[in-house]
Amino acid sequence: MIKPEDSLRDPQLHGFSDANESALGSVIWLKWNTFRGVELKLVIAKSLVAPFKHRSIPRLELTAVVVMARLALLVLQVVGKVSIMKFWINSEVVLAWARSPAKTFKPFVSAKVQEIQDALPEFSKEFRYVPSQLNPADTLTKPIKPSELQG
Repeated sequence: MIKPEDSLRDPQLHGFSDANESALGSVIWLKWNTFRGVELKLVIAKSLVAPFKHRSIPRLELTAVVVMARLALLVLQVVGKVSIMKFWINSEVVLAWARSPAKTFKPFVSAKVQEIQDALPEFSKEFRYVPSQLNPADTLTKPIKPSELQG
């Protein structure tokens, strides 16, 4: 069961994304306030191998945000209502793109930004910056030893 029995209200949805030259990924967490305190649950994560065709890191980061938007829509279909949505990324370039009108960019960026803005109209207002070392999606894109994982 995803929802804690003693939850006090609708959950918060927190999405994280990351990319590098070899992989990209996104993760969605739900956060509930309960009688026992705060409870976090990892709901869904997706990682992909970066395309063989060379793309800039900002373009890969933007693609990871598109994946995050798609995952968020999926979670919203299952969970229904959330009290707050926040989307965390570690690229200031992508933050600027997502907050701008899609038609101001060249086709690749324009199409991705438009998909993000169409998926969740309030999406661009909910973006936040997160440093790489605090980004849980970072583990989807970088080599990590099993002994370094915390559970």
